[in-house]
Amino acid sequence: MENKYNENLGQVFTSVNIAKLMIKLLRENLETGVILDPGVGQNIFFQHLLDEAYTKVGVDVDGGLLSEINNLARSNYLLMNFFDLNKTNKFDGIIMNPPYIRQEELIDSKYNNKKKIIATLKEYSEYLDKRHNLYVYFFLKAHQLLSNGGVLIAI
Repeated sequence: MENKYNENLGQVFTSVNIAKLMIKLLRENLETGVILDPGVGQNIFFQHLLDEAYTKVGVDVDGGLLSEINNLARSNYLLMNFFDLNKTNKFDGIIMNPPYIRQEELIDSKYNNKKKIIATLKEYSEYLDKRHNLYVYFFLKAHQLLSNGGVLIAI
C-alpha cells in the first residue's frame, strides 16, 4: 500500500519496525482480549497482530484507507470518528499512533472539531487546556475506553 497521507487528518503512518515493537509490548502485557486501533490508517498493527487470541476493532475517518484494507484481515473496521465511540464500549487493549494536529486547526475541522471532542471528554475537563494538540484528546478518549486493567500502547 502506498504511503499517502492526509495532512488535514494529522496522519503519520507507523513504520513496520515500530509497529512490531508496539505489538511485542502488547503481547507481553495482554494475552487475549478485544483490541482497538482508533486510527487504523493502513492497518499496520493488525496486519502484524495475527494472533487468534485477539478480537480486533479498527476505527478511522478516512474511508479511502478503510476501503483499501477492508478485506485484508479478520478485523472489524468502522468508518467513524473515534470520539463518537460511546464510553460504555470497553477494550482490553488499545494500540495507537494518534494523529498530530495543532490545536488551532481543530476549531472548524469536519472530523476533529474541538468543541465536539471536549464534549465527549467531560470527566477530564479540569485537565483540558485550549492549547492541546489532537493527540492529547486521543489519549484521554483511549483512557475512557479502556477496561479496568486494560493496556494502552501508543507512540
